[in-house]
Amino acid sequence: MAKAAAKDKGWIGGAAALFVTAAFLFLTIPMLYLHSDEELSYRATNGTLVDTIRWQTSLQDNQAPLWFVLFNTWRGTVGDHEFTSRMFGALLVMPALALSYRIGRRAFGSSTAGAIGVLVLTGNHLFFNYALDIRPYPLVMLAAAFSTWALQRWALRD
Repeated sequence: MAKAAAKDKGWIGGAAALFVTAAFLFLTIPMLYLHSDEELSYRATNGTLVDTIRWQTSLQDNQAPLWFVLFNTWRGTVGDHEFTSRMFGALLVMPALALSYRIGRRAFGSSTAGAIGVLVLTGNHLFFNYALDIRPYPLVMLAAAFSTWALQRWALRD
């Protein structure tokens, strides 16, 4: 009974790791600056949703159009500021981190392993750099985490 109660509380470490990561990402947003590649994202999503789709279909960028459609909608909803644009990326990677926690927990059979995996990923400079980039990379991280989670789930037949 005591082991079952302890197992039920295993998610607390994962939630704490996700909270620390979210705080870290949101607090570091003001320390970043807009670079030329990110300016392309603003140019591609300037105007209406139709303008954004037209930009993508005219092959002005080599990235998948879904992110640009989502970013155009985000800009129209929450405003057009560098901070809110970077927050969009941070919000996209949070579910990816939650899936990473699940992958680690299932792979190693321990909630602690999942939480440590999230914290190690948070400390990775490439993760940090791409998570807050105003480009499609946060959405790619989410798609990769989802694909890995689905593959693991399929392989273990849960």
